[in-house]
Amino acid sequence: MDAYDISKNYFNKRIKITLNNNVIKYGVIIKQNREGNTTISWKFVSNNNANEYQKTGDDKLTEIILQNDIQEIEHQ
Repeated sequence: MDAYDISKNYFNKRIKITLNNNVIKYGVIIKQNREGNTTISWKFVSNNNANEYQKTGDDKLTEIILQNDIQEIEHQ
């Protein structure tokens, strides 16, 4: 999945991510992590943690998903 496509079409929107190991996650991508001009990962908040994260901003409620681990993204 192309990082530009993710940032343009899926950033800060409710999504379903399928990882290369076939794990499926539902939530929101809230931050793009880059090294130079290359996206290396995304900060992700699951649907289960979204309300609490909005209230507290606690990074313990987020996870990092590596760009290379993403097989597919769809809108929920």
